[in-house]
Amino acid sequence: MLPILHQDAHLIAIDKPAGLLVHRTGLDAGETRFAVQLLRDQIGQPVWPLHRLDKGTSGVLLFALSAQVAGAVSSLFESNEGIAKTYRAVVRGWPPAEGVIDHPLTRLADDARATARALTVQPARTRFRTLGRWAVPCPMATLRRRAARCWNCNPRPAAATSCAATASTSATRSSATPRTARAR
Repeated sequence: MLPILHQDAHLIAIDKPAGLLVHRTGLDAGETRFAVQLLRDQIGQPVWPLHRLDKGTSGVLLFALSAQVAGAVSSLFESNEGIAKTYRAVVRGWPPAEGVIDHPLTRLADDARATARALTVQPARTRFRTLGRWAVPCPMATLRRRAARCWNCNPRPAAATSCAATASTSATRSSATPRTARAR
């Protein structure tokens, strides 16, 4: 069962574990478990995801309990009015104290949405700020310590990107260029 963090007449929030896809996708055709279906079966009614988290990312996932609420909340996400997305992430490497990740997203030709076009580029910009720094002992003989950082990330309205739990670089590099995860 998925842990339910909040539920009311319109919305339900769950704690999505890492390793679980939000919905079925051709990008991971062999997967058989999806948050949408698990939650639907758990509560006995249809649900509409209001954003996404990558498969490897854990965190709060918000669903609408009707198509009407899904449309209204999606409009708020798109307009950036009334809803602000903030992500907390633990990352590897040596990122600066703050910065901007400007990494456009490319939709793949096999994207299942009818509105997707082959290789459409979508702007994606996320501001981040390092909240803390610490070193973690590592048992590898050649690399005794790895650095970890805690980030606060805020996607800009031009794109819905997240650096939650997926931003990483080699611990030996002097600066970080995180990979970003899509969230919608």
